Amino acid sequence: MILKILKWSVIVLVSLIIILVVTVALRQNLKFDAPLVDVKASTDSTIIAKGEYIFYGPGHCMECHCSYEDYKKVELGERVAPKGGFTYPLPIGVIRIPNITSDKETGIGNISDAIIARALRHGVAPDGHAMIDFMAFHNTSDEDLTAIILT
Repeated sequence: MILKILKWSVIVLVSLIIILVVTVALRQNLKFDAPLVDVKASTDSTIIAKGEYIFYGPGHCMECHCSYEDYKKVELGERVAPKGGFTYPLPIGVIRIPNITSDKETGIGNISDAIIARALRHGVAPDGHAMIDFMAFHNTSDEDLTAIILT
């Protein structure tokens, strides 16, 4: 009787593991079609200052988007370029934080404002893949997104 229960327990457990592996394999390359957010970066100095406040303050952007070398400077309140570089080794894989400077070759300089806003609000990368949801900008107003994008 015990062997029968053990046998069926192992069969159920192996079946669940197989179902999980197949599900993950089938869903890992999904693309999402979230709506673009109709915002454009502003040149108004008040809006730029608000964006810097959010970016370097309550938005916590620089806690991830600075390099290891610059982290101490950020903790001391210094303004550094958000050139990425942090890595987070997690059980699911290694998360690499990207460069979000306006550089066209290494940063996000070639990405439109609407696509950047979509990434912040909906967690959809420019190529349509889901981003790891570390950023809490889902309920951010269009005005705040406009301010953040230029920063």
